[in-house]
Amino acid sequence: MKKLITASDVQKAAAGGQKQLTVDSHTLITPAARDTARELGVQFVEDVAATAPGPAVAREDAAGSAPSIQPVPPGPTGAAAGQPGLVEQVCHKVGGGIDVQLVAQVVKEVLAQLGMQAVPAVPLVERDPSGIRLVRGNTVVCQPFDTGKPGDRVALVDLLPLKESPRMAAGFMTMEKSSFDWELRYDEYDYIIEGTLEITVDGRTYTGRAGDVFYIPRGSKITFGCPDRVKFFYVTYPANWQEV
Repeated sequence: MKKLITASDVQKAAAGGQKQLTVDSHTLITPAARDTARELGVQFVEDVAATAPGPAVAREDAAGSAPSIQPVPPGPTGAAAGQPGLVEQVCHKVGGGIDVQLVAQVVKEVLAQLGMQAVPAVPLVERDPSGIRLVRGNTVVCQPFDTGKPGDRVALVDLLPLKESPRMAAGFMTMEKSSFDWELRYDEYDYIIEGTLEITVDGRTYTGRAGDVFYIPRGSKITFGCPDRVKFFYVTYPANWQEV
């Protein structure tokens, strides 16, 4: 099974005083993780003893040489790209037991680093006649969101259309070194998955990190802020938050 190192992993290592992270041929290092490592002075050191024969998906030696990454087609994967089985084909080519979610995350990281955006895609949803829905998280692709400020890097996506979830909405939102003012005409919960989210109200700033939850009542005039990167899951009531 492949091991993924993200920017968050590098930040945690640096915060704990680590200056080196051991990697081998089973390790994937995202582009954002490499950038963060350079900024924080963290080195990737190859564990030669743990390196097994086979294709190297992402490796970096002690001298910091460029990674060797098997090509992955840009854009969304699997059903999100309208090509059933594409993810499985990519995983099979990469080899080594790599999973679908890992491939999707790496592709999105690479696209973000290149300043590209994936083709708009609808998450893969399993639908039961009872109304129950299962959204496959590894098919969710956040789309750019216009905050009204040039340069902001904000993206989000609602998981279900209004006709399927008419009373409540839920989705994912990502931000990178951005901040923008927002007035909520709906109630909202934000669960932070990774990174740092800052909410400022009346001059007071509250900082939430992975595992924390914000509740923001209707009528709040706030500033969403992110000093680095953040991904969070939101729930709103009513569902048509973008229209109220």
